[in-house]
Amino acid sequence: MIDGNGGGGGSETDIIGSASEIFKDRLYFATLRIKPKSTANTHYFSIDDEFVYENFYADFGPLNLAVVHRYCTKLNKKLNNSTLAHKRIIHYTTFDPKKRANAAFLIATYSIIYLKRTPEDAYKPLVSGINAAHPFLPFRDASLGSSSYNLTLLDTLQGFYKAMLHGFFDFENFDLDEYEHYEKVENGDLNWIVPRKLLAFSGPHAKSKIENGYPLHAPEAYFTYFRKRNVSTIVRLNKKIYDSKRFIDAGFDHYELFFNDGSTPSDAITLKFLNIVEQAKGAVAVHCKAGLGRTGTLIGAYLMKHYKFTAAEVIAWLRICRPGSVIGPQQNYLEEYIKNNERTTSVLKTILDKFGFDPSSYDQYCIEQQLPDRKILILDHCNVFYALARSSDDEQVELIVREKTRQERQVKSNNPLIGTGHNRTPSGFSTSSINSR
Repeated sequence: MIDGNGGGGGSETDIIGSASEIFKDRLYFATLRIKPKSTANTHYFSIDDEFVYENFYADFGPLNLAVVHRYCTKLNKKLNNSTLAHKRIIHYTTFDPKKRANAAFLIATYSIIYLKRTPEDAYKPLVSGINAAHPFLPFRDASLGSSSYNLTLLDTLQGFYKAMLHGFFDFENFDLDEYEHYEKVENGDLNWIVPRKLLAFSGPHAKSKIENGYPLHAPEAYFTYFRKRNVSTIVRLNKKIYDSKRFIDAGFDHYELFFNDGSTPSDAITLKFLNIVEQAKGAVAVHCKAGLGRTGTLIGAYLMKHYKFTAAEVIAWLRICRPGSVIGPQQNYLEEYIKNNERTTSVLKTILDKFGFDPSSYDQYCIEQQLPDRKILILDHCNVFYALARSSDDEQVELIVREKTRQERQVKSNNPLIGTGHNRTPSGFSTSSINSR
């Protein structure tokens, strides 16, 4: 990290000596104050003004998947260019902490994709030697004010790496044109988080129009693309702006899981969302108002459950796919979600061991018994068990079973947990307790 060569700055030898060596004697990363000039032995390039993050508020990165793809293509061309074959290639950036963090993110993702390095190995040269004295600015959410959750450069690399391990991003088969087309507001404002499984998009409106210079899309605007990509299910998390019947009449399943903008979901909403995605016939398209905060939070919970992402990893991957995802307290919710989910797993096992009944499999029980209003019954039982188990302490678990309606009571069950609630509380709930230890 020096002034750069020429004009009284550091010499080329000084630059090489202070730079991070990414690939021995060939590829380097440097932070310079003055723009250097290429020499007979060294080729310098910068992407600081070419790949610019479009912020919402105080957020500044990480750069998205399209930029990762474009950067890797650019760097590969340089490394394979015959005129540069015998030169050192130095990707340099400035001391602007935001540009520096994004530049480091790009060269580290290149190391992961092409040099087959782990996140830790890709990160190490960037913070070794003289660079250790200049830590990278952590990324933050798309909100105003101070950040309540720091996402480090290493977090972003670990999220990217885990997504690659699960096949979410394949550089050779990545459709750059499709990504850049559909991420634009005028073309739908949508991004795949898990290819062929989970898509995040901005909430549709009652009709397609331009309002205050901003394109709005009716449900019908999405039909062709959703059918082409085998989207079977729509989940709405915001207030009703369009009639869900328009999606349903077009052959899509449609679910309502409303919770307030900027807030975190209840346990019941989270569990129902997981159940919807797990049982969907095809891919699931999720939206709130902007398709960022609430949408990213629930998709993140799914990735944490099924792909074992940490909260930091899943927030990183969501933002690499769809910048601006997961905001404010939603970040901390995902941190707590994984801890609570581990406790809940233990509680549900206790229920199974003591009563011979697994609440998480109640949907299958309903199918076998041909119970009426099956989807509502799943929520009445499974979600209540799940929510209360999560909020209980280590000593005791309280199970609350809603009193059944007259029609439901006609369905017989030998299971002691699916009862009619003879010991009624004032609110119409019955309770039983078991020791969780």
